[in-house]
Amino acid sequence: MKKIFVFYFLLLFVLHSAFAQPDKDFRLHNKQHKVVIPFELWNNHIYIKVRVNNSDSLCFLFDNGAAASGIMVDSSMASKIGLKETGKITAAMTGGNSDFLITDSVSLTIGKLFIFKQKAAWFHLKEQEKDEGHKIDGILGYSFFKYFVFEVDYLNKRLTIADPHYYNDKKWANKIPLVDLDKNRVPIVTGTLISKKGKKIKSNFTMDTGHDEYIVLGKQFVIDNKLENDTLRIQPKRDNAGLGGETIHKSGVIKGFSIGAVKVQKSNAIFSFDNEGVYSNFNGVLLGGQFFKTHKLILNYPKKYLVLTK
Repeated sequence: MKKIFVFYFLLLFVLHSAFAQPDKDFRLHNKQHKVVIPFELWNNHIYIKVRVNNSDSLCFLFDNGAAASGIMVDSSMASKIGLKETGKITAAMTGGNSDFLITDSVSLTIGKLFIFKQKAAWFHLKEQEKDEGHKIDGILGYSFFKYFVFEVDYLNKRLTIADPHYYNDKKWANKIPLVDLDKNRVPIVTGTLISKKGKKIKSNFTMDTGHDEYIVLGKQFVIDNKLENDTLRIQPKRDNAGLGGETIHKSGVIKGFSIGAVKVQKSNAIFSFDNEGVYSNFNGVLLGGQFFKTHKLILNYPKKYLVLTK
């Protein structure tokens, strides 16, 4: 059995108000109203350099599937840079639940971009570095993403972060609306999955840059649509390590899927059979880094749309 490391998206079992943020808590120290920064692509994950308060440069995962309103910081790193705990929350993750300590207010610096008054949750991310094969000091979550427009250029490994008040989006055709972003806090769009027998299934697709696979079908989605045996092939199950514990997955192939003008034929897919955690009752489809790295991804959080382009 192959053991792989995956982040997957986080859903917190807390009220949104527990991590509520003011409308605008950032400054861009240039006249272009945007920053363009390089990123490292490792295991289909995006890593960027971030400073927390007055820390040295730290390595953060760019994970728009992290629905937590606050960012995440490795527990040992949080202590090292002098963060003080102010409370605790509980989260459901792939494989099970975990508790987090939190810090009320931190600042982030990314190039010439300064973000302040951010909530930070502590988690033992260093324990995952061996499986990931990469340094992990923190994860950027929804409270960071919600302010900006992002252009993620996987081919050239460049990330553009723009102030939405000055962003010209007229150049983009085929804008795909996000489904209830205020509630979900992760980018979800409507698309169609096609089964082996040609059955077209309308579904929500979660777009998750923090997930390393190509496409994942949630357990409830597989059950409701009777997809376990409706694939081109099913391989033996794989044991995966998520942030919340062990997961149960099978791999197979679907006939295809479509989102807006984007159409994909015969792609590899992961079928989740988790008994606990996020995917145990996930009734939808998730797209990850293997898919995005063949596209340019534009995420406009304030206007609640995304664009996929080659």
